[in-house]
Amino acid sequence: MLWGHGKNFTAKNSRIDGAVEDWLRNRSTHVFVYTQSGKTHLLERGARPSEVTVMQNSTDTRRLKELVAALPPGTEATIRHDLDLEGSEVALFIGAFDEPKKLP
Repeated sequence: MLWGHGKNFTAKNSRIDGAVEDWLRNRSTHVFVYTQSGKTHLLERGARPSEVTVMQNSTDTRRLKELVAALPPGTEATIRHDLDLEGSEVALFIGAFDEPKKLP
């Protein structure tokens, strides 16, 4: 499975970008893209509609927050201990800080 934009929408695309995206797509059984324009791009490059799912570009985190709140007391401490993260701040970021996002 492959997850991404379908093509680079935030910068100029090169032939190499297209070739790498095609190579990855051709080796994936399914592709998840953020937007309909990403799916359209992949369909134009030969992907079958049944192999591409549009996920939209946001996540509703309410259910995740509910699940975290329902964890037994001490779960976070146990996980931090098991992963040797005690006293550390932890964050996960998957993405890019690029100009089109207009971040300060």
